[in-house]
Amino acid sequence: MIGLTIVAFGTSAPELTVSISSALKGSSDLAIGNVVESNLFNTLVIVGFTALVAPIVITRNTLLKEIPLSLLASVILLICASDIWLDRGEADILSCSEGLLLLCFFVIFLGYTFSMASSGGDSGATTKQFPV
Repeated sequence: MIGLTIVAFGTSAPELTVSISSALKGSSDLAIGNVVESNLFNTLVIVGFTALVAPIVITRNTLLKEIPLSLLASVILLICASDIWLDRGEADILSCSEGLLLLCFFVIFLGYTFSMASSGGDSGATTKQFPV
């Protein structure tokens, strides 16, 4: 679990660097695009290629908790970035409080992941295997 987390942070470090430098230069569109593109790529392309090689076992816990949390994070990002539509703001911006909200979601999900790993995860759960 710790090794996977380190690898995940290591592969995301270049994206973080690009996002931070573009935000500091005033190109926040590039930072948001980088985050959304990375999320879509990791979710669709990597899982798709993995499923081509071998069937992916999806546990009940993944279906009931992890996928909804991932979708909720995407919806929260959409809501936070929709200032023009929601409160008739001048521009679609992510404020510091919205950034803290997104970071809180990250910390909650990371804590959830570590708690699942330390408790043995889904040890008695039913698994379903979807054929490729």
